[in-house]
Amino acid sequence: MLVTQPGGPWLVNVASPAHPVHTGTLTVPALGGIAHPQVVSIAVSPDGSTVAAGISTSETSLAAGVVLLWNLSTRTVAGVIPEAGLTGSLAFTPDGRSLVTARQIGTVSEWDITRHVKTAVLQPASSATSPPLAAVAVSPDGKTIAFGTENAQGNSVIKLWSTTTRQVTQTVQASPRGASSVAFNPDGTQLASSALDGTVRLWDI
Repeated sequence: MLVTQPGGPWLVNVASPAHPVHTGTLTVPALGGIAHPQVVSIAVSPDGSTVAAGISTSETSLAAGVVLLWNLSTRTVAGVIPEAGLTGSLAFTPDGRSLVTARQIGTVSEWDITRHVKTAVLQPASSATSPPLAAVAVSPDGKTIAFGTENAQGNSVIKLWSTTTRQVTQTVQASPRGASSVAFNPDGTQLASSALDGTVRLWDI
């Protein structure tokens, strides 16, 4: 198990759930602009070989951040996703080849983790005074990406984006407080979202 911590994600052995053991730390290298970088989001590739983490690089701005990749077997930094901003939510595709990032300013993008290049922009940055919460998930079959955003009227919604057509295929109404997280069920037929008002919504998709 991985736990977000200042300085880098912790590796925790939970073979005995009642007695978790801290077995190591994926150290964040020195980053300009902040003395103690904070890990704000984390994801593990399906094969368990790669860890991605959104790192805050400023103590005063939500716009500053970077996404680091670690090789889990060597526990060393394996690369940087050049997403120039704080990434609040991350999700790997089932084949482990792509990483979806949701920034705190509303941008949602897809990245090739081998080449470290952006392959799609699912949602551009928000112009709202208070951008939507960062939340993203990929369906188990890899065909759909769900993310929280706002519609043209400024209402909180969740959009479903097809990795085949590269377009939004469905939009559902989220809580007025936005979507703080989203998740698919194991067979991909249902989507759940949580909100800061304490509600959880469930959809058949």
